[in-house]
Amino acid sequence: MTGAAPGGAENLVFPLRLPTMPAAMTVPRRSDRFVSRNVGGETFVVPVRAGVANLEAIFTLNGVGSAIWEQIDGKKTVAELAHALTVEFDVTEAEAAADVAAFLELLASKGLIDDAVAAK
Repeated sequence: MTGAAPGGAENLVFPLRLPTMPAAMTVPRRSDRFVSRNVGGETFVVPVRAGVANLEAIFTLNGVGSAIWEQIDGKKTVAELAHALTVEFDVTEAEAAADVAAFLELLASKGLIDDAVAAK
């Protein structure tokens, strides 16, 4: 689900369904068209075009989303991202894998990430 947040920002929250992320994405990486900052436990992701931030299209991530976002480096696999969640939060591997897959699907649908392996 996505929802409008105060000031026109869009909150990215996990969909309440089983993930259907494309199987091809094994190593996600952040798009270079966005910058992010963590403020007070929330991460704000802002699209940048021609060196100018588009403040009309800000995305906000909650604590779990921020934890996943921080781990996305274009080197870690989806499985490694899920394992990192089990270390940071009290969740099983299966729960973490489902949450990561669903969140990555959402990020990909918004153009915030792409597949590092496919880009090589």
